[in-house]
Amino acid sequence: MKQIFAVFLVLLAMCASQTSAAPVTVVVTAATDMDRGDAALLQTLTEKAIDRRGAPKPLVVTIDYSGSPTTTDIAPSEFQPFQLVFAKFTIADPAGHILHRESLRAKQNTGRLETLRDAAEVIAQRVRVTGS
Repeated sequence: MKQIFAVFLVLLAMCASQTSAAPVTVVVTAATDMDRGDAALLQTLTEKAIDRRGAPKPLVVTIDYSGSPTTTDIAPSEFQPFQLVFAKFTIADPAGHILHRESLRAKQNTGRLETLRDAAEVIAQRVRVTGS
């Protein structure tokens, strides 16, 4: 009986010592009706990536998903290969003050799912850094 109680106390202490991530709200808007499926997938991937990395404080992430990458981008440089803008996101505090703003670019010859996964990871990293 003492062993069971000791195991219970150890498990309870382990659970109490783990920090929980602050709530982050992720909102994704799609440019067209045809892009809603990808926008929903991007939202799910982003929420999961943020959950894995954690967020130090409550934040709101807003993503404007324009669908397939477009040519409305920044010209390539010698340091960065040509990349197409497919979404823009902001990170704000709960009061609406924008803490970070960035365009997401797809690398050429990258598949749709890989592009969305990469975007989710970039956003999660920015949430982690911005919230610190």
